[in-house]
Amino acid sequence: MASPANMPRRQAERIGVFIDYENVRRSARSAFLDYGAEAHEGMVDPVELAKRVCARRQRPSTLGKVYVYRGRPSTEHQPRMASYFDKFRSLWERQAACKLRARELRYDFEDDGTFRAREKGIDVWLATDLIAAALGTSFDALVVVSSDTDLLPAVEYVLYDTPMHVEVATWGASGCYPLYVREELELGRKRPFCHYLSEDDFRDTRQDGYFG
Repeated sequence: MASPANMPRRQAERIGVFIDYENVRRSARSAFLDYGAEAHEGMVDPVELAKRVCARRQRPSTLGKVYVYRGRPSTEHQPRMASYFDKFRSLWERQAACKLRARELRYDFEDDGTFRAREKGIDVWLATDLIAAALGTSFDALVVVSSDTDLLPAVEYVLYDTPMHVEVATWGASGCYPLYVREELELGRKRPFCHYLSEDDFRDTRQDGYFG
């Protein structure tokens, strides 16, 4: 009979992580930064954040790919922020595990020339990619990092209608809510499993120093 010492080691699961970047950044700003923090503050390294999620899993895991979903500022309306965006894109995509999914921000203008920038279609893109990954064979498990309830239908689909294992992650702070499926909560269960990221995780993965 094989002893624990000579039993074959369990092969690490390959994990796909899907990060709703602005949701993650803004949630962190609200939870961990002072009210007067500069608008650009709260940037985190998505690859390092994804690795921390993988390290928290109960099963041996390795990061296969992290998909980062984020709106890109317009060079016409926000040239400085667009330049920063491209700087971070280059920085992140030097790491083979990272794939940035970017779409131009939508701008709503007022009569006085001021505007509000907002993401359009980012959550749909993430949801579509999540379902495609769940139906594929590239990963053993998927993790969605977000508190945006617009993603719940996709999470529910993966949980109930595919063989793929899905988990979620969010900051462990007030105002940051895990994407638990309502039907599971009504049965007294908290599913999918949620990884709570701490303030230390936020501070250890911050990248605000790249602005300047």
